[in-house]
Amino acid sequence: MSKKIHIDSSDDDFTNFVDDNENEENDNDFSSDSDIIVNKRSRTIPLPSTSSSEEDVSETRDNRPWKDVTIEDNPPKRFDFISCVTNEGPQIHVDCTKPLDFFKLFFTDELIEKIVTEINRYARNKITQKRLSKRSTWHSNFRLSLELYYLDFLDERFKEHFVPSREISVDESVVGFKGKISFLTYNPNKPTKWGIRMYVMADANTGYVYSILPYYCSLTSEDLIRPDLPVSTRIVLELCNKLLDSNPGNTGYDIFTDRYYTSLPLAQELLKLNIHFTGTIQSNRKFSENNTFACRSGNILLSAWKDKRIVLALSSWDVSGTEPVNLIHKPHIIVNYNKYMGGVDRADSYATSYCFLRKSLKWWRKLFFWGLEASSVNAYLLYKIVQTRQNKRPINHLKFVREIVDKLTQNYREGSKTYGRPSTTDK
Repeated sequence: MSKKIHIDSSDDDFTNFVDDNENEENDNDFSSDSDIIVNKRSRTIPLPSTSSSEEDVSETRDNRPWKDVTIEDNPPKRFDFISCVTNEGPQIHVDCTKPLDFFKLFFTDELIEKIVTEINRYARNKITQKRLSKRSTWHSNFRLSLELYYLDFLDERFKEHFVPSREISVDESVVGFKGKISFLTYNPNKPTKWGIRMYVMADANTGYVYSILPYYCSLTSEDLIRPDLPVSTRIVLELCNKLLDSNPGNTGYDIFTDRYYTSLPLAQELLKLNIHFTGTIQSNRKFSENNTFACRSGNILLSAWKDKRIVLALSSWDVSGTEPVNLIHKPHIIVNYNKYMGGVDRADSYATSYCFLRKSLKWWRKLFFWGLEASSVNAYLLYKIVQTRQNKRPINHLKFVREIVDKLTQNYREGSKTYGRPSTTDK
């Protein structure tokens, strides 16, 4: 038999819910003041258990018992963070000092030459070839090949010039677009409701975009590892494999995600890779006021806490317990989540401050400018870190972008024209 976990200390029932979200796209960001909004698609996961007079004990798929650790908890087995490089952060040459030098780490001459070559090839084909009617043209996915090359090239450069810290966040970034494409996504709860989704792995402490995974519907999901797992789980595993492949020998990372990705199978798979995991889970239950509940199965902690709404979080790193934050006692797992989950949001904040994006009906143009923006943001973050290490004061983001634009265009713009009669006093 199987049963749900109940709390006997209150009149309200407490039931474990796990988000069935492999096909659901509703994933609001979480903040300390506003918890997870209940998703309509949630299901109860029955946990096999044996009865006990002291506590309710349930079992997961690997037959490990769930124990109530609300009052007292022992730390789980933790992997030491091992990095094969002496200094984390920027991996650049000492001659890289100017804003344009940092930008060209990503937008290299090789990439620009490739762009020019493809533009000229496209122009020649347009001029020389007779245009066929739409009915006589066979459409294929070849149009994605150039965009894939462009984003893959930037992805490799992002990983080449930076080694992330222990704490890493995984989230999505939406490139605003409302045209007709098969991989267009819609989320009414996001500021950018329509667009092309980009899955992003970012350093939680700096906001550096370390790796990207564009979403092209089935073209993306078919290439992900572990087809036996939900797509949301496979996305995180794919990005983590990129992380480990780029940093062989590194272990002990701590990954933070939101409720769209969080699941027990994901936490268990990451533990096999010596990676810790923390994330919020969607919940839908009654709960008593100002109450906290935590249960543990092996290295995995499941914690529920209510302030204004209910927050359910899962972690293979944290222990149960609370700490005071602004006169409110919050669980350690929630405090750490709020501290390290904002890496991708920080990068998006930089990108939207002085963005290059313009209204366009071409989806590939949107992705091009998104990659250009991500390169600019990463270049500025590297510049700030290097200047700080050298005890120098870095310029602000606006001046950094302006200097890049000035240097890139100084050989291709005309000087300002002087109107009227020339001055007789100039010598």
